[in-house]
Amino acid sequence: IIQYPARPGHRGDYKTSFATKDFGYHWVSLTELTMHFKLFLMLLLCSVGLCQGSSAKQLLNVSNLLTEDIFACSNGSLPSMSFVTSLSIRGCPVFVHRLGAVKAGRFVLEPTFCITEPAALRSPGAHFDLLTNEFYFSFPVNVTDETLATEAASMLSHLSPKSVSFLEVTSVRMNSSNSLAFTKASFLWGPTEFIGHLRLVCSGLVCQSLKLYLAKGQTEVFHNIRLVASMRAGEGCAAFERAFPVTVARAPFLPIESLQRPRSSALPACSDLQLFRVVQLDNCTAYVHQRRGKRGHFVIEPLLPDSSFQLLRDFSLGSHYVRLPALIEDESVIAAVRSRIGSASVESLEFMKLWHASIHVSSRLSQWRFEALRLSVDRRTAELRAYCSTQSSCDALGLVLISEPVNFWKNIQWTAVSLLDDQCYFRTQQRRFALRMRDRPPGGPALKTRRNDGRWNAQDLRDRTVWRDGRTFIIINQRGCRASNFQRTWREYVAGFGDESNFWIGLDILHSLTGRQGTLMRVELLLWNETEWFAEYSGFSVDNASNNYRMRYLQMIPSRSSLVFDALSSVKGSPFSARDKDNHGYSSRHYCSRSWGGNGGWWYSNCGHANPNGIYHFAQSTSTGYSTWSFKEGYRTLKEFRMMRRGKRGHFVIEPLLCPTPSFQLLRDFSLGSHYVRLPALIEDESVIAAVRSRIGSASVESLEFMKLWHASIHVSSRLSQWRFEALRLSVDRRTAELRAYCNTRKSCELLVSIFKSEPVNFWKNVQWTATFLLEDNCELRSEKLRFVFRMKERSGGEGQVSTAIGQKVDSLRNKTVVRNNRHFVIVLQRGCRSSNFNRFWSEYVSGFGDEHNFWIGLETLHWLTSPQSVRMRVEMLLWNDTEWFAEYSGFSVGNAARLYTMKYSSMLREQSSLVYDALASSNGTKFSTRDRDNDGHSTANYCSKKWGGYGGWWYAACGHTNPNGVYNYGDSRATTISGWQFKESYKAAKEFRMMLLLLCSLGASAVPSEQDAADSLPAPAQRIEFACSNGSLPSMSFVTSLSIRGCPVFVHRLGAVKAGRFVLEPTFCITEPAALRSPGAHFDLLTNEFYFSFPVNVTDETLATDAASMLSHLSPKSVSFLEVTSVRINGSTSLAFRKASFLWGPTEFIGHLRLMCAEFACPSLAMNLERDRLEPFDNIRLVASMRAGEGCASFERAFPVTVARAPFLPIESLQRPRSSALPACSDLQLFRVVQLDNCTAYVHQRRGKRGHFVIEPLLCPTPSFQLLRDFSLGSHYVRLPALIEDESVIAAVRSRIGSASVESLEFMKLWHASIHVSSRLSQWRFEALRLSVDRRTAELRAYCRALESCDLLISILQSEPVNFWKGIRWSGSFSLKDECEYRTSQSRFAFRMKDRMSVNSQAVRAALSNLEALSNKTVTRDDRSFLVVVQRNCRTSQFQRYWREYVAGFGDDINFWIGLDTMHRLTSSRSAALRVEILLWNNTEWFAEYSNFVVGPASTSYTMSYGSMVRAKSSLVFDALQLSRGQKFSTRDVDNDGYSASHCSVNWGGYGGWWHKYSSCSYANPNGNYYYGQTTTASYAVWYFVEGFRALKEFRMMIQV
Repeated sequence: IIQYPARPGHRGDYKTSFATKDFGYHWVSLTELTMHFKLFLMLLLCSVGLCQGSSAKQLLNVSNLLTEDIFACSNGSLPSMSFVTSLSIRGCPVFVHRLGAVKAGRFVLEPTFCITEPAALRSPGAHFDLLTNEFYFSFPVNVTDETLATEAASMLSHLSPKSVSFLEVTSVRMNSSNSLAFTKASFLWGPTEFIGHLRLVCSGLVCQSLKLYLAKGQTEVFHNIRLVASMRAGEGCAAFERAFPVTVARAPFLPIESLQRPRSSALPACSDLQLFRVVQLDNCTAYVHQRRGKRGHFVIEPLLPDSSFQLLRDFSLGSHYVRLPALIEDESVIAAVRSRIGSASVESLEFMKLWHASIHVSSRLSQWRFEALRLSVDRRTAELRAYCSTQSSCDALGLVLISEPVNFWKNIQWTAVSLLDDQCYFRTQQRRFALRMRDRPPGGPALKTRRNDGRWNAQDLRDRTVWRDGRTFIIINQRGCRASNFQRTWREYVAGFGDESNFWIGLDILHSLTGRQGTLMRVELLLWNETEWFAEYSGFSVDNASNNYRMRYLQMIPSRSSLVFDALSSVKGSPFSARDKDNHGYSSRHYCSRSWGGNGGWWYSNCGHANPNGIYHFAQSTSTGYSTWSFKEGYRTLKEFRMMRRGKRGHFVIEPLLCPTPSFQLLRDFSLGSHYVRLPALIEDESVIAAVRSRIGSASVESLEFMKLWHASIHVSSRLSQWRFEALRLSVDRRTAELRAYCNTRKSCELLVSIFKSEPVNFWKNVQWTATFLLEDNCELRSEKLRFVFRMKERSGGEGQVSTAIGQKVDSLRNKTVVRNNRHFVIVLQRGCRSSNFNRFWSEYVSGFGDEHNFWIGLETLHWLTSPQSVRMRVEMLLWNDTEWFAEYSGFSVGNAARLYTMKYSSMLREQSSLVYDALASSNGTKFSTRDRDNDGHSTANYCSKKWGGYGGWWYAACGHTNPNGVYNYGDSRATTISGWQFKESYKAAKEFRMMLLLLCSLGASAVPSEQDAADSLPAPAQRIEFACSNGSLPSMSFVTSLSIRGCPVFVHRLGAVKAGRFVLEPTFCITEPAALRSPGAHFDLLTNEFYFSFPVNVTDETLATDAASMLSHLSPKSVSFLEVTSVRINGSTSLAFRKASFLWGPTEFIGHLRLMCAEFACPSLAMNLERDRLEPFDNIRLVASMRAGEGCASFERAFPVTVARAPFLPIESLQRPRSSALPACSDLQLFRVVQLDNCTAYVHQRRGKRGHFVIEPLLCPTPSFQLLRDFSLGSHYVRLPALIEDESVIAAVRSRIGSASVESLEFMKLWHASIHVSSRLSQWRFEALRLSVDRRTAELRAYCRALESCDLLISILQSEPVNFWKGIRWSGSFSLKDECEYRTSQSRFAFRMKDRMSVNSQAVRAALSNLEALSNKTVTRDDRSFLVVVQRNCRTSQFQRYWREYVAGFGDDINFWIGLDTMHRLTSSRSAALRVEILLWNNTEWFAEYSNFVVGPASTSYTMSYGSMVRAKSSLVFDALQLSRGQKFSTRDVDNDGYSASHCSVNWGGYGGWWHKYSSCSYANPNGNYYYGQTTTASYAVWYFVEGFRALKEFRMMIQV
């Protein structure tokens, strides 16, 4: 009996085996123990004669196992081991060796040293060692896990292994040559353990940075750690050492040397391979070899490289590097190659296995250090790392890779060794990477950085582009040393300054780059303890110069920030300040830039917590005067600082497909009486977006959408001349199209159909097309001639057919139509029971779901029904109390998938709704959300679909007031998770609910179009009236009159005979949206590297034609329509001093887009001028339009100016047209009287034979309100000289002067034309032709100056001797009298039309020219009464802590303003007016009060305010808070008129705001105090007194009835 005692002094471990010479003390594993017992039992059987046959053989084998040395190695010698292969098990590399002879079937595994727990990496816990006083991280490392050996045995089953086990590891130590820049490392492990612990010790604050990088999956920290393990194959074998890297399970890449082992014998070279074909792929080339003697067996060389790259940081070395990924092998490549060599009979096609690769880099790239290639564990992908000495060097490399990737890769060569079935090797020659990838199209940024003396341009922005996590950023502020001084003036901070390494890009450019919508901003800090920090901010924007470049952002993004404390929170919404301009709103004693910021510029508010532009200090300091940033524990000095704005990397667009489909049809056109073949084509489709996204998944795709097909032209080869091809037809949504081939006979059509069936590719090769695409209506892309065949598969039938969905969609909607008030609606949402579950996912809400009783039609169908034209929407609901309710909404539309199906509508139609409360208002303009897609814009803690909506999908915005897709409840409920609707009193559950859309064409059962009918209904050119002109001739047109419609000039022509009553209008080319001018957003065109503005221009709006028809009713028009515009181009002779212009428009659109490109940095200046209603940039732009009156008429061209709706003045030639026949001279006029007015003279004529009928010549009377301005279109200054043409007050004055005569009618003649003649005495100024307002009631003359001093001289002349000036100008005019006759004046002097001394008391003229237009924008209506708002506040955009002169003149912006004491006096001086105040408190309650006989006195009384009484019947306020201010003088911070010498109310009580204060009581109202965000009772803030006390004002208006 064999004895197995425990080994002395050893705790038995049954998993470890030890062998000794003393068989009696043989401590064995359980496996060996079982084997020994089997032997013992078999010996007993044989001893009694029961051992025969196979049992005897088995006994012999087992005994041989025990008697011979198990590992076949002599005492102290190394075992016989040969490398077999490497495996990937659970993402860890496992290396397998054969032990002993091949027949023995014994395999051993190297220890893995692999971190297999991802949680240990993504959220490591920092520990503190009390013995060493150090922080450290601990990571579990797998060494010899037997479960891995079990899996390896199953993977090696083809080698028939008898045993697979790990080598015995006796000790592990750290490699002394480990290069660790910022950590120490140690490894804790014992021989009996299969798990060890790697400990990384952190110094200082590095632990936090290390944790952040590990959380992002960046495992570079382990790359340079080497563990030296001592191993042996058994007790009798000698130990040997080997260094191992620490790997991470499923880590992307490992050094190539870590994945290979030396073989015991070299493999032979593969001699049976022959190059078969070189297959060109998208980004690389596949070399395909055929195996000789094995027909149909092919192999592919490993591929290199890829096109993407990343800028990362290696924390183990403390340096940055650019990661260049490469593709080794891929299944999609095999499929692509198989399709390319399909002519050959392919039995097998596989990749060779990459075993080794060497990189050879040209000396031209010596500034970057290239590391050896790294492979993934499965050897399918690889990466190359280029290490940089500085981060700027990495940025430069990134620019090279974007702009000239082919030139870069040409400098890198590689040789590779590949294995074929582990039987032979194949060695490639030196190849260039460039041979494996296509050239990229030009247009990317070039590798050029240059110094710039002063301002930046587009090239500089491109040179300052960097990449972070695959995203593009433009650096706007960078500091790293004292090379550039940041203690600059305001002017320098506006323009920008610096060099390549230290610079500020400029506030003007910051405003242009960020716009009003805001962008993503990132800051990066490097402290003097070498720790790096960063933070990202969403919605970052910088305002314009008028608001002192105020900075705003939404929030700091914690998930993308290593900083915890938001140091910018205190300066959010603050204006910029510099050493010479203090805008921070703090007291003058605390000038932040000087006393706190080291004379640097920044956004200060009570100074703040960040000062990166302070004095650069070469050491750690907590002084705020240095370049610092505030952390939670205090200020830290910055060693390096970067502030950057997000670019547009990751945004992709797809060209329209224009892909022919095989579903052609033979049809007949009954209007032409001929047959044709209909060839449908696909333009865009959501499934294509999904397919493309999956193909470019390696790139970081943030957005992917189609460009919009704008125009396409078809070019047909002469080989197809027997068929007549019509122009391409588009569907209304531009998603599908069709081409029609008309045939002379039916047999010709049948021949074409047979060609399509047999050889479609040959047919399409003879059809070419050119196209124009639009990108977000901002730019256009013109394609070259392409063949349709390149856009379709070789076989157009069978799989891959693309069919149009029009017929299917129409058919599916047919059964969902209902009729309401003789109108057809299609139901898109219906609920009435629980038969269908609405708690669905995003994909289901996109495609639609449900049954015939409960259904959701699908977001994609909703978008299809409401684009491109919005429709009317109706909701109907039945509550559980059996009451029915309904509401209708106008302008309803649902956006596309790229916009996450945003829902919008114009308004709820009250007259067609039984509902009173608009519950959809909160959802207007919101994106769609579902249980798995949160787009509600709310915080993640309030996921509306889950926590509020019962997992239903809807348009949520802070959740909202509607939830029809919630959980269906049998009974009434107030829970918002239930399907219901918000009423005014409460939320109510819905018993039944329908949502439906008004159909523009009926889809009823009696008139449902089939797929063919739907395709035939594609929009054809609109039917136009023939105008009796021969083919190719011009129509008979005569000019009638010009109209002013919505502030735009509209010219009317009569078409044909007078009796026909047909009128046509010229295109307007008028900008009708003032918001597009006052707040234009600057864009950057990455294709042309230019900034530009885009303005919507009205071309042929049919609503203008409707208005014109009503204004022409006296002419009894039968039709009024626009001329058909076929094309528009920019006039080549257009003089543009500082920009280029282009016009984007299509013949089917009534709105075009004028694009102005800014040269250098004129964009901010242009924006500022447009915000001030300075419209000179449009003066010299001419658009040439090609027009025709109908299909049968020839086209003709005419140049048009671009006008602006309600623009003050236009060139006079832009407001006149040549008449078909000259008007006769007015022979019945006789000069009656010359009436002297305040500033001019009116010439009154009487009409002979019409007693009592008088007319007045246009005045053309100069006014004293001249201005010095700058014309940005020409780049020169001018003096604007306004003139009055006609005015109602003049008619009244003339009527009173000639009252002795019986006046039956008195009116102005219409100024038609005026010519200016200037004396040689004024030759130093260039006088432009007269400009008229659109209504021809006012005019202006411009005197252009060669230099600014010349303009100053002209102004001094106008101020001192205006009469002498005007005597040097003569003019002649042509007037029309009711468009019946023409009256011409002789040359006259302006001086004859004005007094010798120009009076400034003419209220009518001055108000008409200066004040009325400015005040008209501030009028509101209350109870059918007009009020002029004189004071308005609702935020902090404008500061009210102003001085006396500012309160007298007025100040503010469009949102917050004070109209001025002088204006208030002029408005109330002639008569007392009603005053109204309106208040909104922070509890959202509204209050108002009205006061009678409100008067503000003149300046001599210090603008004393008085009123009659508070009108209680028109007031919701009870307490009169103005009672103390009645009869008081106005006081400001610098003028104290409150009558109390001991105190100054404005300063000590009113928060430095101006108001009418009284003695020591001051006032019960202080609306001009400091604006406070929240409720407060402190009087120094903007407050109003109520019965219960002071209340802070959220919004305030003070208005005067006019």
